[in-house]
Amino acid sequence: MIRDLKQFDGSRLTAKDSARIFSSKKKYLVRFEDNIHFTNNYLRFISENYPEVENGLVEVYSLTQWG
Repeated sequence: MIRDLKQFDGSRLTAKDSARIFSSKKKYLVRFEDNIHFTNNYLRFISENYPEVENGLVEVYSLTQWG
């Protein structure tokens, strides 16, 4: 399920990560635990990088409102 960026809990983000989010040219932010990734194809990214992880543990947020 793709979430709106307004639902993103940024309480544990560093200033660098915050800047990366708002300057990203990608369509989606993928978050797993403390790892943040940016991609245009989140399904492929998750299947390649987190194939063994349950669906609910990987969070996907839309960045198109910022682009």
